[in-house]
Amino acid sequence: MDTKARIKNLSLTILIVVVCLTLYKLFGKQIFGLFENTYIGYFAAQSFFAALGIGAAVILNRKDIFRADWSKLKGNWACASLLFAMIAFYFALGLGKLLTSTATWWEMIIFVVYSILVGLCEEIIFRGLIQGAMHKFFGEKNKRSVVLAIILSGLFFGATHLANLTQPGTSFKAVIVQVVIVSAMGVYLGAIYYRTGKNLWYLAIIHGVYDMCGLIIDGTLNGVPIVAAGGSPAGGALISILIWVLVYAVATLIILRPKKLRACIPGMSCDLTGSGYSGGGSLPMCGARNNLQGSNPSCP
Repeated sequence: MDTKARIKNLSLTILIVVVCLTLYKLFGKQIFGLFENTYIGYFAAQSFFAALGIGAAVILNRKDIFRADWSKLKGNWACASLLFAMIAFYFALGLGKLLTSTATWWEMIIFVVYSILVGLCEEIIFRGLIQGAMHKFFGEKNKRSVVLAIILSGLFFGATHLANLTQPGTSFKAVIVQVVIVSAMGVYLGAIYYRTGKNLWYLAIIHGVYDMCGLIIDGTLNGVPIVAAGGSPAGGALISILIWVLVYAVATLIILRPKKLRACIPGMSCDLTGSGYSGGGSLPMCGARNNLQGSNPSCP
């Protein structure tokens, strides 16, 4: 893909994503208001967002993002260890509210499905489409281009939360806090996405469960509206912001450490010795630059 085509692809992706987010912002509340039961309203509104995301993938001819190679999770699933730990912690904090919930069993089921949909929608939009377009724009020829794509897509993820400034009663400071932390989290999620072979479903499920636990803590199952719940886990304090950003940054650096990242970049890892060699030492790496494809069948 030449430079002009890459610019066009990235620009079109960003445009369509912005249109999807705008449509959801404009009509999501109206769809929610059509239903007397709040849980059905949440589900209906999020289903609308899911339809927008899937439609965007179809328009951009990116249906490939829904195909997952689960074999690539082997040795990489633990990239989400921080999320697993946070889910366990939040679940423990929200257990009391869960046990005293006023929701019925079928409302809880809808709530669980809704939460997974939230994760799926955000992963389609921000990892599948935006990060995918970033990778195409910068290429995946080396570690620098891959990391740059991950960082920029994470920053885009955070920047979209500036739209929360349009909500009545929302303070500028609270939104900026949220944008900073969500940007750091977006980079972390992007790193997981890349290391797990761009497995959208794996990340969507974990992301959804994480959101579900957060909403339980906020009291959503006890009648607190989602639009009034939440906010930033940092609470607005500068020291808390720095801690969260540091935690995400350290986790991201661990995931994207050179040895592991090299094994994920197309053309930079192969078995040249028959004993699990993955591009280290003095032996050449796979790739067109080394012209190894014709002589070594183990190169991709």
